[in-house]
Amino acid sequence: MVKEYAEYEVQRALHRVCSAESFKQALERFQDEIELLGEWRILYAAEESGGPFGLERQLFSEKGFVSTMLRGKSVWVLDKTFALSETRVGYTLGGSLFLDSNAASYIRKMSYAQHISPELEVVRADLQRTFSFDDLGRLNCYIYLCEAQKNWSPETRQFCKETLAATYALSLDATPLSAGWGERYRSLYREQSEAFAEDRIKEFSRSLESGLGVALAQQAAAVECMILRAKILESSSTASPEAKMGALLSFMHDELHIFMLRELIVCADILFHTQRTTLSKKLNSVLDKKDPLRIINNCAWDLYILRIIESFSNPQRWQGVDFCLDRLITFDEDLTDIICLTELRAVAIHLGSHRAYPFFNSELTGWLAGLIGDKRMANFSGNLQEDAFNQRADQRSLENVQRILVEDRRHLMGLARKSR
Repeated sequence: MVKEYAEYEVQRALHRVCSAESFKQALERFQDEIELLGEWRILYAAEESGGPFGLERQLFSEKGFVSTMLRGKSVWVLDKTFALSETRVGYTLGGSLFLDSNAASYIRKMSYAQHISPELEVVRADLQRTFSFDDLGRLNCYIYLCEAQKNWSPETRQFCKETLAATYALSLDATPLSAGWGERYRSLYREQSEAFAEDRIKEFSRSLESGLGVALAQQAAAVECMILRAKILESSSTASPEAKMGALLSFMHDELHIFMLRELIVCADILFHTQRTTLSKKLNSVLDKKDPLRIINNCAWDLYILRIIESFSNPQRWQGVDFCLDRLITFDEDLTDIICLTELRAVAIHLGSHRAYPFFNSELTGWLAGLIGDKRMANFSGNLQEDAFNQRADQRSLENVQRILVEDRRHLMGLARKSR
């Protein structure tokens, strides 16, 4: 009879393995916890080369950036088969090369415009030089579509159709994005590609109507709640940054009932004014802007799309694939900074479901103690234990997130009016 373990016990074991300082230590810890983790596969990112799978992080062009969500230079795979094997274990790698909205819009413009600007011509040449024929032929627009669907108007739909058509056409060309690409696209590939794209857009529209649009908005709402509350604490209190951070931690546990580490890392950048991201610099003066809620919502989506990419680490959508290493191409400085600031040390994949859990490079308790001090950390540490974990899970609800979102939006706009 197989023993069943509480979710907290599994999460504790995963955290112990994924917070290891080296692959060797991670392997030893996995072997210690193998009874708990038999249904899990862990992707552990090493700072050095040497792992069986390499990682990519590269700046190109003036603002171009491509990266996985993981730190370091290589990835090791840990699972029961590897931990118990005395011989080499082979794994099949999958993954997508995603485009964010900026990168996708560049490809649409350079495919449809009769004349492109010198700046866009530089981007075209840099993309063609940086990425292989195979990479350009399998660009994935799903992240771009998730961003675009926030305002699914006829105009947005048409832009999305053209973008999907242009990226699909790259797979049809012998030298995609080489000089003269736009003319070749319009004369050779446009009709076929737009027919393909129309089918995909219809399929995506049906998914939105069947609940995808609501699900995306609900999940992004929790991220927005974190940024809103951080700005409210920052703008409405004269307390120290340490006290504000403590209040934000309490908000996560007592009100939101969700522990959100990436968002916490970014919010710390906001509250402590460390300015490690362009996003936090933008939000520092958001109350003075014409539409602060729109800016905050856009920032929340920048964070949320990284969560979407992390969720794709689980290979359930790929037949015959053991794990996925997805990359993102972006020309957005906010996203570039966030990926670097919140890079992952590991990702844990459940083999029997779609679950995938990120583990950040920053060790949680040490990082928090350094921010808020030992006394506040001692007061908060109980919220990291099993009873608090279960309490958050029991009290968590979409309705509660939506209620907080509405109330905090109203609160923030009140602060904005007072500041003018």
